[in-house]
Amino acid sequence: MKTILIILAITCLAATANAQGKPQQIQLPQTLIMPDGSRVPSTSLDSIKKIFGGREPILSFLDDGVHVHPQKNKAEQQESDQNLGSHLNRAAPGFELKDMNGSPCSLADFKDKIVVLNFWFTQCGGCITEMPDLNALKKSYAGKDVVFLAITFNDDAKVKAFLATKQFDYTIIPNAAKLCKDYDINGYPTSMVIDKTGIVRFINGSIDEDIKEQLSKAIDTLL
Repeated sequence: MKTILIILAITCLAATANAQGKPQQIQLPQTLIMPDGSRVPSTSLDSIKKIFGGREPILSFLDDGVHVHPQKNKAEQQESDQNLGSHLNRAAPGFELKDMNGSPCSLADFKDKIVVLNFWFTQCGGCITEMPDLNALKKSYAGKDVVFLAITFNDDAKVKAFLATKQFDYTIIPNAAKLCKDYDINGYPTSMVIDKTGIVRFINGSIDEDIKEQLSKAIDTLL
């Protein structure tokens, strides 16, 4: 399974894309957060690479700042992919969270429904690029027993600011860092389809132009 790391750039400007897929730039903060919690200037990425033994610095945009950590080696990436893939054909981890409106949202609430999950975050270029397709996908299943949930570790305020300029029609579940960990998400975007009995039947941990078609096929086999 091809996985997209949480990496946007190793320069002071991080490239991403808007909802139409057009490139734009994100300004990094003045400091980055190292794995040990210390902060270093964002202009010192070359030095950080040396600290990481030559591994490329990976930038993760979290609510408390931009974290920097070394790119996984082949063995580590294979292990991460295996952990994600291990959820296929197994019971989906349950959750009890709240959506952007403050309404409770539990996996148990969707018994006898197909649940489509999208794991994303507000500064993920690949996530933003696929949103129009995901919106179209949701619209095509209106009135059917299919639920679309967007899971993010971002907090309510950050998601609200994001939605002021971009459209994402899934039911958005913020503050879900633990849930991302429970599902062993190691890259964004990641999509999953859970059947009516709560079993994960489809996982896509890559950026694909045909994500809408892939998800439609997975959903249709379960309806």
